[in-house]
Formats: sequence, structure tokens, C-alpha cells
Amino acid sequence: MSLKEQLSSTRRDQLAVGAYIKKMKQLADDIRLAGSTLEDDDLVLHILKGVGTEFKDVVAAIRCRETPMTVDELHSTFTAHEIHLKNEAAALSMEGQIQFPIQWQSDLYQSATITGLQQ
Repeated sequence: MSLKEQLSSTRRDQLAVGAYIKKMKQLADDIRLAGSTLEDDDLVLHILKGVGTEFKDVVAAIRCRETPMTVDELHSTFTAHEIHLKNEAAALSMEGQIQFPIQWQSDLYQSATITGLQQ
């Protein structure tokens, strides 16, 4: 597979955003070292294409910009969004852990009331 095909087909999958962008930049550097041209705008488009559905809202906003983003700006934007997604997932996880004991206590109280064990 040629370097340009690799660049076009590379996806983030389970990689962290930083690792994905580093991989894409390395492929771009290899393409340039091989004597081909690759503009930064084209690299940004390849990165946007392969970053994944978790970033679809951010990708849509970036595509609507009048001025193109640099790879470094893209990296910062995606990293901030990745942190947001992790914080959101952690908050949902904490919420689930908190709700379970409350439900259990509620069920215990109802059982005690129904069976006449409450004093």
C-alpha cells in the first residue's frame, strides 16, 4: 500500500487523538520525504475524515470555518474535545454508582414497610 493510500485509509479507531495525529503527521512527513507534495490543508482533511464519529460535531464545525485550521490547532481542538468526552463519561459513571445505592435503600425501606418490619 502506498503512503498516500495509507494516509487516506488511516482511522483513529481506539487511538488517543494525540497518537492519531502524530501517526498522520508521520505519514505526511514520509510522503514529503519521498518527493511528493502534501499541503497542510490536505493533511487536515485526511485527519478530519479518519477521526471518528465521536468527533462528528467538532468536525462539522471545523468544516464550516471560513479560514482553514492548522494541524496544531486541530490537535488542540480535538484534545480539548477528547478531555470533554472523558469527563462526561466519568460523570455518567459516577451518576450510575450514586443512583444504585439510593435505589437499593429505597427498595429496602419499601420491603420493610410492606412486610411490617418497620417500627
